[in-house]
This record gives sequence, structure tokens and C-alpha cells, in this order.
Amino acid sequence: GQATVDGIERMIYYGRLRDQPLYAGIGLSRKTIRDEVLLKGLRNSALAALALLVATLLFWSLLRQVRVAEAKDKAESQARERGERADEALRETHERYQQLFEAVPLPIFVRDNQSFALLEVNQATVDTYGYTREELAKMTAQDLLPPEAKEAYLTEMAQRPAEGRVTAARTPVTKAGRKLAVAVFAPPLLYGSRPARLVVARDVTREMEAELALRTSEERLRGTLDNTPGVAVQWFDRTGRILYWNPASERLYGVAATEAVGRDFT
Repeated sequence: GQATVDGIERMIYYGRLRDQPLYAGIGLSRKTIRDEVLLKGLRNSALAALALLVATLLFWSLLRQVRVAEAKDKAESQARERGERADEALRETHERYQQLFEAVPLPIFVRDNQSFALLEVNQATVDTYGYTREELAKMTAQDLLPPEAKEAYLTEMAQRPAEGRVTAARTPVTKAGRKLAVAVFAPPLLYGSRPARLVVARDVTREMEAELALRTSEERLRGTLDNTPGVAVQWFDRTGRILYWNPASERLYGVAATEAVGRDFT
């Protein structure tokens, strides 16, 4: 026969078929099926919502990490750019300094305050003293002086204050053994973190040689004129002041040289 399952949630029913002695069936009501479908849909929706929430959180976390990484990369890139610009500016400044340092025609070197080591020299120093840069890098300032002047130099340096400009006369010796006369100007500076002095040495050897030659010539001329009894010779400056009065002038005018020199010739 026929059996129905409407109105009940579940049932087990039995019946006979024409060719079969017995059969059994299990059925669910429409309400049960609807409720189970609804519950399953709700369960699936909750799981889907939870999965969407988790995926959303993961997405925003990943996006935040990406943004943080991008910001960090941007900051590092900007820092590198600033560092590269600073390095480039430092290189340009050093190159300009080196060009000016090498272009000065006077001997210039940087001398350490403690050891007196020559920390840096320009080309004019090499040309003037005759040593190579490698040789000068192993030398001290007193190594440029003659043996008799080294002790006096060290004593003078020990008495000088570290600050303040120094102006002095020196008599260095070249590698070939030629003694020079130089006027030194040495302001203090920091070479990196090391207290040092920038020593500018102006060679005045020719000037002193010329002055010595002139003085010698004048002395010889004076000796000649002093020993010329028949010729009265006087020297005057542009204002008429007497600079020289030889013995013949003393005899001619009756005025001693000690009284005449420095007076106006009237």
C-alpha cells in the first residue's frame, strides 16, 4: 500500500510490492527538511562570514605590513639619498680644498702639535725641499732643520701655547743640503680630531741674500770713500737729511761725521 510522512518528522514504514514480499522506507517531513536546510545554511553562512572576517583581517594585516615596509623602504631610500648627497658634497669640498692647497705657490704643510709629524704637504713643499711626498710623510718638522737648530726648535715649541698664531723665522735645509731662510706663519687648526698647525713658509732666502749683498756693497763703498782723503762725499735722503759724511767732508767743513749725520744740510 501507500504511506505518507507528512505531519511527522521521521517514520519507518513497511509495505508490500507485487513482486516483493516486503520493503521498508525512512522519510523526513518537509518541515524537518526545511529546518535542517535552514540550519545548515545558517551554519554555512556563519562559517563563510567567519572565513570572510578572518580573510579581511589577514588582508588588512598584510596591507599594513606592506605599507610599513614601503614606508621603511622610502625612509631608508631618502636616508641613503641624503647620505649620498652629503658624501658627494664632502667629496666636492675636499676636492676644492685639495686643488687650492696644491695651487698655492708657497710651501704649506700640516704639522701635528704633539709629534710634529708632517700630516699633509703641498707640491710647493716637495719642490722647495727636494723630498718626495713619501719621504716627507715619514718626517717631522724638526727634520727639515739643521742639526744645530733642532734643540732650540723643540724648546721653543714646548714654551709656545697650543692656541694662537705663530710667526717666526726658520732656517730649514733642503735634501741637497742648501740652507734656506723662511718666514713662517702657522695658525692652529684641527686635522680631523688631531690638534695641528697649518704652516705656511715663505722663502726669503733671495731677499736676505740681496740685502746682505747690498749691505756688503755699501760697506765696501764706505771703506773706499773713508780712505779717499781728497774727495768729500756726502749722502742725503729726499728731504736733505745727511746719511753719510766721510772724513774728507769733516776736514772740508770742519764738522765731525757724528755731528753731521742726521742733520739737514743747509
